[in-house]
Amino acid sequence: MPLAPVTDNTPASAASEDQSGEVDVNLDAVFRALGGGDVSAQAVLEAIKSRQGLSAVLKADGKLEKVLYQFAYQALHLQQKASAKEQFEVLCLLNPNNVEYWLGLALSHADWPLGGGDVKRSLRKAKLLDEAHPAVALRFAEHCLWSRELDEATVELVRFYQLMKVRPVPELIEYSKRLAFALEAQKKSAARDRDVS
Repeated sequence: MPLAPVTDNTPASAASEDQSGEVDVNLDAVFRALGGGDVSAQAVLEAIKSRQGLSAVLKADGKLEKVLYQFAYQALHLQQKASAKEQFEVLCLLNPNNVEYWLGLALSHADWPLGGGDVKRSLRKAKLLDEAHPAVALRFAEHCLWSRELDEATVELVRFYQLMKVRPVPELIEYSKRLAFALEAQKKSAARDRDVS
């Protein structure tokens, strides 16, 4: 006989009994019933656990990712950050090894360039995937600057300029100059604050 679901009103003893028992569920049957088609729920779970991405499991071709990417960046450009964030999250699930998707996820955070841990995790993932990507270094420096992590911002900005020698992206130069100016202003302000204290 199936047990009742655990709710806030369920006695503690019943809740612990329910949680300790093994539940035999045919995930594929549940997945198909929810509209999953012929995709294996177990394969989806394994792809998520192994961080290999869902594209292969869902039999999605590269066109789907390209279209989603275009929509996500368009939403980001139009300042529709909630929509962009959802789309970049899907892209990161489809292909967690694409640096552009993680960078887009960081940029689409509602509080960018702040955003705390979520933004930093996305930027770190992008950096881990491609340490030689100048835009990642520049955006990481920007995030650190706004987060008042001036030493880390300096490191990332220096790394950006080193990467630009090897892998130039001309459209980032002007913005990097403004960011470098803002970083120097922040350092001077922090030094004045220390002198006053």
